[in-house]
Amino acid sequence: MEQIQGVWLELANKNSELAPQESKLPKSGDVVRFSDALKDKKIANVTVDNIKEALRYAMVKIGLRSQNWPSEEEKTVLINHIIKGYNGHTISEIKLAFDMAIEGKLDVEVNCYENFSCLYFSNIMSSYRQWAKQEYEQLLQEPPAIEYKEDISDRAMAEWFRDKVKDFERDPEKDVRFAPISLYTWLDEKGLIKKTAKHKHGYLTRAVYYRQEVLMTAVRNDETDHNKWVLKKFNEMKDEGCFTGGEITTLKNIAKQIILKEILLDRDFRI
Repeated sequence: MEQIQGVWLELANKNSELAPQESKLPKSGDVVRFSDALKDKKIANVTVDNIKEALRYAMVKIGLRSQNWPSEEEKTVLINHIIKGYNGHTISEIKLAFDMAIEGKLDVEVNCYENFSCLYFSNIMSSYRQWAKQEYEQLLQEPPAIEYKEDISDRAMAEWFRDKVKDFERDPEKDVRFAPISLYTWLDEKGLIKKTAKHKHGYLTRAVYYRQEVLMTAVRNDETDHNKWVLKKFNEMKDEGCFTGGEITTLKNIAKQIILKEILLDRDFRI
């Protein structure tokens, strides 16, 4: 606990409260598409038919002639390859990866030369991962664009809150990043979030471990020098009990989202 206390003291010196942070609009519609894709079920939790449907989509998108589609045996090998190497992604991410590839937004050869192989699929997904890791960092620090509401009435915010309650009740395991920070800010400004400094300490502690798991997952899914470096720097700050720079804001935002998710799932908390 000494390290976590050190974390709290450092954050407290910067700002003893989980103060509202300004939400930012995504830089492009691609961020919204990425956010939507992440909401889908992960490949590890879908059926083989779901994967086949995504592959058919990809083959049609790149213009692969039907006579050159993989045989059933080749398709089985390809599906096993996807389940083994890409089960942390969603079905919608596969579709998005091929959409972006043919739109020229990924640094990858789109033409499969009538051979939709495991290697070809991996090349598309590797390029997608390089792009996605930048967008994922942004999503951790701000709500998805479709969630952003600015200068709207209390009635609209209350309706939005009730919509999010239904959203999280349908999927209690939904990631905390889909708990909009701007909604947390509105509740806090209305005095509806009642957390003591001790409580906030606990949420910041949880935010640290959540952030660490996200970075570890990023390394497991894509072991690039960049991902390993980010995780290394984070672990160094955690061990020292002193977070600096952008990590302070990131941890505060994650803590707010954890609090908000609990509120959204709390049947006794209603507006």
